[in-house]
Amino acid sequence: MKKIAKAVLYNREGQVLLQLRDGKAPLYPNTWAFFGGAVEDNESIEEALTRELDEELSLTFNQPEFKFFGRVESNDGTNEEVFYFLIPVNESEEELRIKQTEGTDLGFFGYHNSTGLKMIDRNRSILDQFFEDFSSEIIHPRP
Repeated sequence: MKKIAKAVLYNREGQVLLQLRDGKAPLYPNTWAFFGGAVEDNESIEEALTRELDEELSLTFNQPEFKFFGRVESNDGTNEEVFYFLIPVNESEEELRIKQTEGTDLGFFGYHNSTGLKMIDRNRSILDQFFEDFSSEIIHPRP
C-alpha cells in the first residue's frame, strides 16, 4: 500500500489552507486538496511531509509541530494509505501564494466557504472533521 502524507495547515482564524490541483494532475485533477504527497523509500511519514511542504510552499517546519489527525485508506482503487497532520501556519494567503510551486491556486477556507469546493471524499471527510472537532479550539481555546 502506498503511503501518503498530508498537511491540514490552519491559521489563527481556524481556516484551512487548500490547493487547487491543476488539470494535468495525474490523480484528482481540478480538485481542492491538502498539501503533501507520497512517502519515498527510507523516509518516515513526517520526513515526507517536511519535504513536500518545502517543495510545494517553501515552508520549513519542525516535526514536533506536527499533530497526527487521522489515517484513511483509499477505497477508490488507488491503494493509498493517507496520514493527515495538523500544522499551524502564520503566513498570509498572499505570502503563501507567492511561494506556491504546485497547483493553480490556493486559499484559506472556513467551514462556510469550503462546502461548495470540489474535493475527493476522503479529503472532504478530514476537512469536515477538522471543522467539527478542532477549529473552535483554535479560535476559542479552553482555559
